[in-house]
Amino acid sequence: MKALIHYLLQNYLRSYLFIPPVTIFIIWTVVSYTYTPNPILSSYAIASAVLYFITAWISLTLLNVEDNVQQHITIVHSKGIVKIFCGKVFSVLCFSFVLSLFAIIYPVLAGAFARMPNTFEFFISFISLMLVSLLSLSIVILFHSFFQVRTISSWLLLSLLLAISLAKSGIENILPNDLSFITWPLPPVLVILTLLEDDTVTLDIHFVLNSIYVFSYALILLFISFVIIRNQNGWKFLKNKSKTTRKLDRR
Repeated sequence: MKALIHYLLQNYLRSYLFIPPVTIFIIWTVVSYTYTPNPILSSYAIASAVLYFITAWISLTLLNVEDNVQQHITIVHSKGIVKIFCGKVFSVLCFSFVLSLFAIIYPVLAGAFARMPNTFEFFISFISLMLVSLLSLSIVILFHSFFQVRTISSWLLLSLLLAISLAKSGIENILPNDLSFITWPLPPVLVILTLLEDDTVTLDIHFVLNSIYVFSYALILLFISFVIIRNQNGWKFLKNKSKTTRKLDRR
């Protein structure tokens, strides 16, 4: 698995597709802390919202970096779709890990806060950033397993879904009470962002349960995506196998 992740990351880095999203996130982080001082947790909440979209961008480009032939070769060499699936998930999370550390450390080094964040604030902010990244990744993979996102229209549709999930509470306020259940399936990104809006967040049962909820939601999406992708690749394998058998019978 380690060798596979190394290959996927190396292949992605060689494509230079990571440059636009990473550059935009770095520039946004630097510019956003130009004016000081800033609140700690609420600033990290905004960084989480931006990383939500940046992770989606990185996920899409990493998923599409290989063409069909190269992807088939990778599957054969890795001996299974399970390793490929897990490898791509961990590869995206590696990027999210680095960007999360940058989002947390840069404002401290730049002296953008009125005071030095304590260990708890660092911990809760990092966990929130990674949870938002995992959620974004799971949405993209599920969306990609259905639509194979490669066109402008599919990109826009995915961006719309991410934006709607951020506006979930506003949509609930507009809808009648009897129709509020429509927003329940939307990704719970606001659960994390809302927790960081208050600078008096504590590591209580409320935070733990909400974090478990978001983590479980992301895992369920990843599991559904894996089942879909495995069935799709299994069907393609059987289809190709039957074609090969027919050719041999003709000979």
